[in-house]
Amino acid sequence: ILTNRSGSSAAAQVTLDAIKIGSETEVSVVAADVTDLAAMQRVVDLAESLAPLKGIIHAAGIIDDGILLQQTADRFEKVMAPKVKGAWNLHKLTVDKKLDFFVSFSSTASVLGVTGQSSYAAANAFLDSLAGYRGSLGLPALTINWGGWKDTGMAAQLSEKDIEHLEQVGVKALSPEEGLRILGLLISQSAAVSESVAVLDVEWETFFKTY
Repeated sequence: ILTNRSGSSAAAQVTLDAIKIGSETEVSVVAADVTDLAAMQRVVDLAESLAPLKGIIHAAGIIDDGILLQQTADRFEKVMAPKVKGAWNLHKLTVDKKLDFFVSFSSTASVLGVTGQSSYAAANAFLDSLAGYRGSLGLPALTINWGGWKDTGMAAQLSEKDIEHLEQVGVKALSPEEGLRILGLLISQSAAVSESVAVLDVEWETFFKTY
């Protein structure tokens, strides 16, 4: 079951149709806001009506960059909500279920810091802490602090100037194929305990010269 606030786009639907053809995979797309507890309860109930729910991947997030002096409580809350409220809702609704994995997409922003992304770094730091909390309860939790991905997600919003700047400081974006390969590897290797893993393509010598 895939969910976001608006459902699938036309382009996404083409991909979903291709997945269904010639496979036994059933894909349902549900429009629901992860910050809405009642809406997510309906999603969980739908999942449980089809088969026992065994795994969750939380990948919601938005950015609203600006130096700290330009930030407001409303801007902070907008960025924090999908990470903090969203992940907590999913935790709360499944805390009594025997999941094989509970994966949260965090960011290297909460590990290395990014100029102008104080709210985004804080939101992702919550996900990092949630993994530790779930671990203290004996629940599975894998938080991945991703670097940028090419052509998809928030990285797709970057300008050529932004990408050029990142490459100058030694950071390269992962291809979607490489990101998915690493995601599968991490899920298959993660035990039923909590852990956080940072994943980025970086030349450390170059990076630390400008850090």
